[in-house]
Amino acid sequence: MVPDRWTDKAWKVAAWVAAHALVAFGATQLIGRWTLGDWFQTSAALRFDAVHYAAIARDGYVPFRQAFFPSLPIVWRATNLDIGGICLFNGIVYLLTTTWITCKLRINLKTLLLFLTLPSTIFFFVPYTESLFFAFSSVIIIGMIDRSVWMILLGLFLCSVTRPTFTTLLPAVILAIGISNPSKMARVSLVTLCVLACALGLTLVSAIQHAYTGDWFGFYTAQQGWGNKLRWPSLPLGSWGGDDVVRLDAVALLFGLSSFCMLLRDLTTWIKNPEIPRSPTLVLSIGSLAFVSALVFVLRGGQLFSLNRFIFCTPFFLVLVSHL
Repeated sequence: MVPDRWTDKAWKVAAWVAAHALVAFGATQLIGRWTLGDWFQTSAALRFDAVHYAAIARDGYVPFRQAFFPSLPIVWRATNLDIGGICLFNGIVYLLTTTWITCKLRINLKTLLLFLTLPSTIFFFVPYTESLFFAFSSVIIIGMIDRSVWMILLGLFLCSVTRPTFTTLLPAVILAIGISNPSKMARVSLVTLCVLACALGLTLVSAIQHAYTGDWFGFYTAQQGWGNKLRWPSLPLGSWGGDDVVRLDAVALLFGLSSFCMLLRDLTTWIKNPEIPRSPTLVLSIGSLAFVSALVFVLRGGQLFSLNRFIFCTPFFLVLVSHL
């Protein structure tokens, strides 16, 4: 990480993050007024995945919604917020977490501003899981920095009830532990605990969904119903939402492929020289970005939709950009 003296003061970081959010919100309102003739309404945020999270929070699960994990619906139901309230809640979680991890990693101002201005950060302010996953993933990263086992396990458990992390995040955590910990016994113990934390989170998800639908493993069936299944990707690769979104997802894929190459390089170097210390947070970050890109690539038949938020709306991308 590149140190920067200004990050010693959390209030300075928070001021930059909050100022950008306010400017972005104001710009959104003005553009909406200019192009649509009306101010942006919070009801417009209830689209796509947000509709399903709202329905789960209100009525619980039905079979085809088992593809969505329960952490956001639980928070939404517990707080009893309206659409605008949950958007504000997610925004505050994002702002606080960004301030926390920026100060902890000593990320410089240029890198922070680059991250804040990514188009995909809009997902931190709508009823999606981006903010919660960002916060819980940051707990894992900071746990690795502080060598805090309980933070790593807590973060992994919370991520596991937010998204299906057992296919992407868990392997990245295992790799980070494996190539950064010199003690074989410590590696085995911590990896075992991480697997158990992830399994516990997945068990909780299954139990909650079973209580509503009577199906313990409906997640897998629901994923196939949404078109997520192993298959050869068809070319050319594409996405939803028009040319701009296709380009954004293409850039996300570029970072995913770059992360995969970096991961292969680090693994090769580690095999040749296992005594050389490596950054567990960097290995975790490039591993997570590489694995989620690979998963989208092989499950969606060449459609990259949502890859930009899976890549850019994570603390792993912030770590990668800071490293570069």
